[in-house]
Amino acid sequence: MQHLSIRHFGRRTALAALAAAASMLCAGPAAAQAYPNKPIKLVVPFSAGGGYDVLARAVGQKMSTSLGQPIVVDNRGGAGGGIGAAVVAKSPADGYALLFGSAGSQLVLPLTTPTLSYNDERDFIPIGHVATSDFIMVVKADSKYKTLKEALESAKAKPDSVSYMSTGVRGAIHIFNAYLLKTAGGISMVHVPYAGEAPAVADMLEGRVDLTNMTVSVAMPFIKDGKIRPLAAIGTQRSEMLPDVPTVAEAGYPGPAMVSWVGIFAPAGTPAPIVAQLNNALNAALADPEVQKRIKDSGARMNPGSPQQFTDFLNKERARWTTMVKEAGTLN
Repeated sequence: MQHLSIRHFGRRTALAALAAAASMLCAGPAAAQAYPNKPIKLVVPFSAGGGYDVLARAVGQKMSTSLGQPIVVDNRGGAGGGIGAAVVAKSPADGYALLFGSAGSQLVLPLTTPTLSYNDERDFIPIGHVATSDFIMVVKADSKYKTLKEALESAKAKPDSVSYMSTGVRGAIHIFNAYLLKTAGGISMVHVPYAGEAPAVADMLEGRVDLTNMTVSVAMPFIKDGKIRPLAAIGTQRSEMLPDVPTVAEAGYPGPAMVSWVGIFAPAGTPAPIVAQLNNALNAALADPEVQKRIKDSGARMNPGSPQQFTDFLNKERARWTTMVKEAGTLN
């Protein structure tokens, strides 16, 4: 009997060991895939110092608190946001490379650049809508143009005598300006593309470009210092920070309007649990009083919500930009 008991004990021990091993095999991959377990890269497809960059850093810092890992901002400016977007589109779908995308990188470029290396719907999955920003058109403080109408009429009288900036060929600002010039009577201006707002401001202050479009957050310090002067708000409504500045429609040019927004995207194929975790972290960041103040001070409005709500918004914006691109005609 003692011999049988020992054999029985040995068999039970072996079975227990096998069960433990199986448990470890099952838990091992899950533990290895715990997210996040290393820093996350947030690509901002514009140069450092611009309005989008400021918002990305504020939101990213608070998201890192929820996620327990640093979010490192990586500025990849150029091509209207296309360079940075392409970097993320080609990254592994594991949640460690995210894009702080905009209308330009996600909607306009796919409509205007047939050779673009990525497709916004195929290569990205929306994480969440961050904010909608106010953009204005400005000139140097001592510019001879006191109103938008003066600038456009001067360019109409003498084609290519006035220059305007964009953040990249065929980007959102380029489309807006091209559409404005067409609806204002087929005006011809010199288009000067930049990698972001910051370098364009420097050139405007040196007199190398006449009209510059920028976020209110970037413009305000220069406006307060008397270095630049706003001509018009280029969105569908006046900026709360500059309530006396008329919209383009109020200046006499109904139709052209650029609704500027930013949101976070991940490469297509990113697992649903990671998407949900990132969306929760984003909404937590947008609920933070410090982030709310930063967004409000930048002249932007918060847009918290689910990935599906952001997707619905993108579908509506895609349809609107499709119309604007067709109306703008040939771009150069």
